[in-house]
Amino acid sequence: MTDFFDLIIEGNILTLSDARPQIEAVGIKSGNIAMIGDYSEVKAKAGADTQYLALKNQTIIPGFIETHMHPTHVG
Repeated sequence: MTDFFDLIIEGNILTLSDARPQIEAVGIKSGNIAMIGDYSEVKAKAGADTQYLALKNQTIIPGFIETHMHPTHVG
């Protein structure tokens, strides 16, 4: 069965995972990461309506959430 991604992002993607620190592509479905891996393996699961975003010479890193706060300043 073929997965039909909404979007495939291709680029230099750093995962910060010891098991697989760098990948080539991410498959997105319904706003969630559905698959990661080599571009060819992710593209093989694309559908006819899948959009592509090629980030040439750019790097993606995981987002970080700033949890540092001073409760006395916000309450």
